[in-house]
Amino acid sequence: MGLFSFGGSKSDSSSNSNSSTFVDPNQSPYLQDIYGQAQQLNSQGMPVEGVAGINGMLGNALGTAYGVGSSMVAGGANASQGTGMALNYAGGAMGGNAQNGINTAMGAGQGMANLTGMMGAANNGGFNAANAGQYMNNSLLNSQIDAASRDVMRNFQENDLTGIASNAAGTGNSGSSRAGVMAGIAARGAGDRIGDISASMRGQAYNTGLGIEANRAAQNAGFQQQANQSNQSAYNNMLQYGTGMGQNAYNTNQQNQQFGASMAQQLGQQGYNNMMAGVGMQQGAGQYMRDYDQQLLNNQYQQAMSPFNSLNFYSNLVGAPNNLSEAESSSNSSSMSVSGGFG
Repeated sequence: MGLFSFGGSKSDSSSNSNSSTFVDPNQSPYLQDIYGQAQQLNSQGMPVEGVAGINGMLGNALGTAYGVGSSMVAGGANASQGTGMALNYAGGAMGGNAQNGINTAMGAGQGMANLTGMMGAANNGGFNAANAGQYMNNSLLNSQIDAASRDVMRNFQENDLTGIASNAAGTGNSGSSRAGVMAGIAARGAGDRIGDISASMRGQAYNTGLGIEANRAAQNAGFQQQANQSNQSAYNNMLQYGTGMGQNAYNTNQQNQQFGASMAQQLGQQGYNNMMAGVGMQQGAGQYMRDYDQQLLNNQYQQAMSPFNSLNFYSNLVGAPNNLSEAESSSNSSSMSVSGGFG
């Protein structure tokens, strides 16, 4: 008898899987809105910040300041020019005018001394008041007074009046009553100085004449030698008097010139200061206008940037995309097995 054996086997298996990712549906409309606005703004281009330029007022002030600086570098500004004027005044005082006053006064003194010497004391007829008056009023003394007064008038015309006119022009008061009053005061002062000079010189001359006449009255006409000595003394006195007046003229002239030099220096410095103050005011006004223009440009830039800033704020509120996912999965399986046998 033979052996019998039978067997069998079956097995099935199946598996499916599916997954997807998507943006949160509640957030998606806002993100689409942001993307659309961003594309529209990008097509227009980003705003550019503006810089205010140099306006006409500021440009003129800067040009003036540059010109002043160039002038100072090249040759000095008005202050240095005033210094040069002062030196010229001082040089004139030492080099010419004052010495002319000395020479004139000494010449007058020499002439008066010679006049005294020619009057013979031996012919003395006693005290004569008319002779004393001649010492006080004669052509030589008049010339001496004119020489001493000439510098006063020159200083009044060349320094006082021009200084008043310059100051009035510098302050915008040309032709004003104040300038006229100042000129009148200066003229009165010059007249007073001339009157003082004349009165002093004539008084000294008259006193000298009185002294000479007193000496003449005391002389003895019979003693020629004593008369000669008296004449010599009078000659020496008058010569000394002329020299003293010359020195006074020199001192007065030098003081007037120094006054003019000081005034020239002050006017030059004041002119320079006024000029720089004006440049500063012009530059300040121009800078104010430029700052205002820059403020307007900044405001325009902020307005132009407003859509971008708003979109950025909107985007920060919405935030980055929130990605969600879903998945599907299925599986099938089957198995069969048969087996048999005889033994």
